[in-house]
Amino acid sequence: MDDPIYSVRQVTQALQELLEEAVPPLWVEGEVSNFRASRAGHWYFTLIDAHAQLPVVMWRLAAMRNQHVRPEDGALIRARGELTVYQQGGNYQLQAERVLPVGKGAVVSALEHLREALRKEGLFSEKRKRPLPPFPSVVGVVTSPRGAAVQDILAVVGERYPIARIVLYPVVVQGANAPREIVHALRMLNLLDAADVVVIGRGGGSSEDLSAFNDEAVVRAVAESRLPVVSAVGHETDVTLADLAADARAPTPSAAAERVVPDKEALLNELGVCAGRMAKAMNRRIESSRQKLAELKRAVSPKRQRDALRNRMQRVDELAWRLESAVKAQALQKQNRLQALAGTLNALSPLAVLERGYSVCFDENGKPIRSAETVKPGDALRIKLRRGEILANAAAVRKEEDDGE
Repeated sequence: MDDPIYSVRQVTQALQELLEEAVPPLWVEGEVSNFRASRAGHWYFTLIDAHAQLPVVMWRLAAMRNQHVRPEDGALIRARGELTVYQQGGNYQLQAERVLPVGKGAVVSALEHLREALRKEGLFSEKRKRPLPPFPSVVGVVTSPRGAAVQDILAVVGERYPIARIVLYPVVVQGANAPREIVHALRMLNLLDAADVVVIGRGGGSSEDLSAFNDEAVVRAVAESRLPVVSAVGHETDVTLADLAADARAPTPSAAAERVVPDKEALLNELGVCAGRMAKAMNRRIESSRQKLAELKRAVSPKRQRDALRNRMQRVDELAWRLESAVKAQALQKQNRLQALAGTLNALSPLAVLERGYSVCFDENGKPIRSAETVKPGDALRIKLRRGEILANAAAVRKEEDDGE
């Protein structure tokens, strides 16, 4: 037998390669049946309709990205992925990357569920958002290279702030590959530190076209970015989850460009105003310094010094005269006081009494005799006069009561 012989594995591999090359990634819609999740985190289920069934596997990383739309038995969903062959089982299956509930109500419900879950994690908190750099040197742009968004950004930045450099990281902004490319672009810009601020977005579209910016992986990449991110999806009525996670949101790419770079005309006007203020301040400072210098010159001039010395000399003379007058006045006051006290003392002095013709009698011991009762006839007496003394003996004593007889 001349025909080649193949092993079962070779046949299965050939069918797998043929199937993967012939059928590109596609969306498949059906009802979920027999859903189960392995301990490793992989999802397994079957999509069925009235006529056929298709096994589906979603590996752990993809399952984590689609946790907010976890399939349930009986639910109608759409799954996107590649058709392949499971060699051990010998059957074909869909390796899914994304799942979406069918119907607008279900999609909105899943989006709201994801929004609430991310909000609870703090991804939308204003506290974690950072201010945009006021004067960026490099602006990173993550968008389609063929869309109107990049042209709008280039035009606005070139007109407002031409010294800024634009670094474009081209991605697709819709379709199955859009989330993966946007996430990769953000991570590469952060890894290379290639920009001061990043603008991500697109030039508008329907709600379905904006689905990439509601993808959980994209939202987390925006929130985790070390570089400030401005979201510019280009749809003023619809707010995507990427808008909520970004550090700033702009309704259009043009508005985002205006947000991230300053206006050169406004800067030039502000510089002119600042230059005018600075010139006025310098002129005031120079004039003030000139006046102080003139005052210093006058203060240190020989005439000024001589006048100041003469003023001080005259002041010293005035103070000396005042001191002399004060001393004389105080001395005169003391002298007058002394004379008054001397007059008072003289009026009370016994000598003044003697001056008027009176005398003072003392006993032989020199004690003043105040009463006749202390004297006996024959006692020695000393009689003090204004001038001199008389020594005598008492011949007789006449007491107080004798005067009344």
